[in-house]
Amino acid sequence: MPEQDGRPVVGRASELRREAPAQPRQVRVDRAVMAHHEPRDEPEYRVVDLAPLRDRERAATLGRSDLERPGPAECLFAHDLRDEQLGRHGLDLLCLDLARGRTRERGIVDGVPERLRLRGERRRPDGHVVDRQGQADGEHGEAERDQGRDGPDGELHAAQSVPPALADNRRMRALVVGGTGFIGPAVVRGLLAVGHDVAIFHRGEHELELGEVAHVHGDRSRIRDHRDAFARFRPDVAIDMRAMTEADARGTVDAVRGIAARVLAVSSMDVYRAYGRLQSSEPGPLEQLPLTEDSPLREHLYPYRDHTPAGIGQRPPWLDAYDKILVERAVLGTPGIAGTVVRLGMIHGERDTQRRFYGEWKRMADGRPAILMTERAWAFRASRTHLANVAHAIVLAATNERAVGRVYNVAEEQALSYREWAALMAQVMGWKGELVAAENERLPAHLRDDAHTTYEQHLVGSTERIRRELGYAEVVGREEGLRRALEWYAQAPAPDPPGDEKAEYAAEDAALVTLRGSAVLKG
Repeated sequence: MPEQDGRPVVGRASELRREAPAQPRQVRVDRAVMAHHEPRDEPEYRVVDLAPLRDRERAATLGRSDLERPGPAECLFAHDLRDEQLGRHGLDLLCLDLARGRTRERGIVDGVPERLRLRGERRRPDGHVVDRQGQADGEHGEAERDQGRDGPDGELHAAQSVPPALADNRRMRALVVGGTGFIGPAVVRGLLAVGHDVAIFHRGEHELELGEVAHVHGDRSRIRDHRDAFARFRPDVAIDMRAMTEADARGTVDAVRGIAARVLAVSSMDVYRAYGRLQSSEPGPLEQLPLTEDSPLREHLYPYRDHTPAGIGQRPPWLDAYDKILVERAVLGTPGIAGTVVRLGMIHGERDTQRRFYGEWKRMADGRPAILMTERAWAFRASRTHLANVAHAIVLAATNERAVGRVYNVAEEQALSYREWAALMAQVMGWKGELVAAENERLPAHLRDDAHTTYEQHLVGSTERIRRELGYAEVVGREEGLRRALEWYAQAPAPDPPGDEKAEYAAEDAALVTLRGSAVLKG
């Protein structure tokens, strides 16, 4: 059972570090002075989990011949809650890296003076750096500053503080809001795979085996009530997987502002004005493609107030207030916390409740002789990708400091037409039927486009920015991703509400009889 006071609940496989809720985080500082490898009787060292110290086994076996020192260096270290313990050589290795000035590329400090003091630190919820005595920058008195004059000629050396954990190659703490749905579990696993600590905020209705993660159970409409639990976890970044409305996004931002450095919101390419053209809700000339992150956004808010998108099933209560444009504004425009936005194309994969390819898969699996669609719908192109690629992009954007304040489209580079996707499905499944295109009026009622969709307006986004800035590339290929999605359809429970395939197939058979003169597109 979850703790009633909102404290993180540790997963079954987890041995996550625990803190006494009433106790402030203690930071112990030890000092090491290296001088030309002269042996010293020094205390045991506890150090921050920084990139040069990740390989503990290698650090423990280094001999002094491996540590050719270019000159003297002085280092000051603090231990974190991880209590990583290293031998003398591991400590020497870090001092050596600092002395050689190689830490800039590792994301540890901005520069290395000849005599360097790397101060262990922590950050208060207000963002101030707290030093070894627990005081914030700017809170020291003259007496303490006088005591700190320990340089070679009496001056107080400027301490080089460790930057926030958003720096590359640093272990981070990520809070995932809504991490048990379609994409969330893949994001959690991706974060764990690269060594980050993860907590999930969710209702507790779908407990998944996700590895060493902490759980905070609660209703997202009251997410602000869980600030204390989030503060104990101390996330560097919050990733909101399920911000559907402005209220959702503002709740998350308020819940972690002053605790996390950044919020990443998962958005959609439906924010673009091209989507309004596609839905025929914003008449006008077709939008120029591909859509970049700077392309015009929709002018009309709340795109689903007058209809329910395909694949949603029972209309959810939040749909009237749904708008990712407002979600993005809340995340990117709130003072005191940085934001990042990823705009997703159409996503397929395991656990996809919208089942975007289900209708075609079902007909192929049932051995239907043909699949019918309007000519314009077959030709429609939209940016798509598999959920594993989306999760990879989210992890990159959440853990890379270059993504602060940025917006990224996420999808495959090439946008196939729906006909091309159906042909690929046929190839994967070994289906030998036909893809039939016909006028809307000649199709059975369940296949007609009564919404008068403007299929001439394709929804193709450019992903050049995330590839260039973050080095994003797909981790799962197109055919393999489609295969995984189709295999999940075969194993998943039937849709709710279930379709009436018997009646639909009878109507399609009757339509095929009258369509013998129509164009037939072979897969």
